[in-house]
Amino acid sequence: MLKVSALKIALSALVVLTVASPGFAKCKAVTETLKIDATPQAVFQAIQGYRTSTLHHRKLVSYDGKSAVVDEQLEGVPVLGNVHCTWVEKEVPYQRIDYTMMKSDKFVSGSGSYVIVPNGSDSVILELSTEVDSGVKIPFAREIGSVAARKDMKLRLQSIKHLSETARIAQKP
Repeated sequence: MLKVSALKIALSALVVLTVASPGFAKCKAVTETLKIDATPQAVFQAIQGYRTSTLHHRKLVSYDGKSAVVDEQLEGVPVLGNVHCTWVEKEVPYQRIDYTMMKSDKFVSGSGSYVIVPNGSDSVILELSTEVDSGVKIPFAREIGSVAARKDMKLRLQSIKHLSETARIAQKP
């Protein structure tokens, strides 16, 4: 009987924490950077190319020369599992690409940017930042979301680095 009472108290506390703390769901803004040995143009084009990554379940829906609509299927998102999102990416050529979530089957909102910072004559620092509201209302949802976002961002940056540096090697005489 004592175990049942303790369990009821713990569950009640969890419900109170969840209801009283609507900010639990929103991931803190997370930023990752990576040095890439390529020109700003090559990195910008690699980010554009990443829009059609079958490996990362991304598909370009439309592109008008200034903004793109990208369909993405995220797998293994903590607590939520698979998540489908549609993003709008707005370009400032060779400087940055800002993205905003148009819709998702599970996330509430999301946005971020890729910022390309020249670093000497033939390299850049690529900064990727993101903020996502998963809608999950459990204690430590922010921390769980931030850890998962950071892991995903590192993979994205590595993919873009590979695309950029491969293109750079192919362009050398």
